[in-house]
Amino acid sequence: MLLSFSPCPYYTHALTQLNKCLSENQGLWKDRVGILESKMESLSSDKEKEMIELRDQIRDLMFYLETQKKIAKSPEEQRQVRGREIAINYCPACCRGIRRILNAICACACACACACVCAH
Repeated sequence: MLLSFSPCPYYTHALTQLNKCLSENQGLWKDRVGILESKMESLSSDKEKEMIELRDQIRDLMFYLETQKKIAKSPEEQRQVRGREIAINYCPACCRGIRRILNAICACACACACACVCAH
């Protein structure tokens, strides 16, 4: 004798409803995750740009402070500060670091044993 099994209509309907609810819930969570991922990418991009800008500012500040320290260490008779003019006497063969800084600041080439006067 062969018995056939037919599922109860109540359980079939309940499983169908459960499947439908789970599918809708999965769709909502996919949308939420997509929105959060796009927000995270945007925030990450903004933070990266801010970090690059801050690194540039720190580099500029360090350059300025190092230059000020080197100028302050030079003997008083070798430097004159008048408004925005700075004159420093030095030998480029001995002070390559200072020459590099002055060239970067004022874009002027200095000859050996001459004064570099930069007016902006």
